[in-house]
Amino acid sequence: MRDVSRIALFASVQGAAEEYLVARRATIAELNRRRTAAPPAPSRSSGKQATRLHDVLLPVAFVLAIISAGSTLPVPRSNGDTILQIVGGSLVSGIATVLVLGLLVWLEPYRTSTYWWPRRAWPAAMTLFFAIYWIVAGVSILWRWEPNPYDAAQVYFGAALIAGSGLGALMLWRTAKRNDLAATQTWQGLESDILEPGDLPEYYQKMDEWWRRVDTWTSPEEREQIVLARREVLAQLRASGIISEKQAQAGDRGWGVLPILEVRRVAIVS
Repeated sequence: MRDVSRIALFASVQGAAEEYLVARRATIAELNRRRTAAPPAPSRSSGKQATRLHDVLLPVAFVLAIISAGSTLPVPRSNGDTILQIVGGSLVSGIATVLVLGLLVWLEPYRTSTYWWPRRAWPAAMTLFFAIYWIVAGVSILWRWEPNPYDAAQVYFGAALIAGSGLGALMLWRTAKRNDLAATQTWQGLESDILEPGDLPEYYQKMDEWWRRVDTWTSPEEREQIVLARREVLAQLRASGIISEKQAQAGDRGWGVLPILEVRRVAIVS
């Protein structure tokens, strides 16, 4: 019956499933930080455990990725003016973009365990956006530059660095897609990422507390929708013969009568 209540909550309250996953990830990250001195157990996810440093560097990398290549692009509402002149600035922009690409490559193994990924703020598509943006920025330099043999070397080299970084980001995007898939699969059995099996009781205790706080962030209208959704699920289960009439009546006792607890699973810890 508790599983029915979980289904009803996720189906009725927008964002509840995402908030639940965020809470799970935060709880496991907190437990694992205590075990950083111990060698990590193998995980089904190819990513590494992020720290607050990685949480901070991701948005910093976003800003740098925009500015580095965009410094030679026309600024909106400025009659075509750029932050840096193409001559002299394209090489600086190209070097900066390569450095930002290096930062993104270093951050990629940690991306799916950061604060941002469960909130859909940094999916693999973000890396694809940078790839396209940098390629367009690099090629546009050649469109807008008036050829000058004295400055050709640095302009061409700068444009090549920016566009080349875009191609590098395109390859990084393929890796990011695989990491997203692996991380999504790991979410389905997140307890397996706990480094120490002895931490499981505390994990369940903390997640049970999250379930008990559902009433504090759902409105009366949402709780009514949950009750209606639960009745619909029970009716479908009863019609399919999966549960008996007595079980259906026991499950339909209103919101909060049967406390929802975290699902107990067998942890897959090596």
